[in-house]
Amino acid sequence: MIPTPFPIMRTYLSLVLCWLAIGPLAALAQSGGGEAGELYFRGYMLKNEAEKLEQSNDLGGAQAKYEEARQLVAKVSQDFPQWQPEV
Repeated sequence: MIPTPFPIMRTYLSLVLCWLAIGPLAALAQSGGGEAGELYFRGYMLKNEAEKLEQSNDLGGAQAKYEEARQLVAKVSQDFPQWQPEV
């Protein structure tokens, strides 16, 4: 444990560290996380790759990445209709 001059500060520090550890897990659970989140994230990353390919004038490669991204996002929409409907 980290030495602190006051026991209340030790308690406060423990609570803050616990919140920092649990916060991201709670956000993942609340957002639906799991497979839908992973698929959407992969689609997002593919879109970014496609944009880079398009900027470097690799239009064929960009088109393939855009199509892959579209398919992943469509799969999320079809297989997980309750996951982040605003997305």
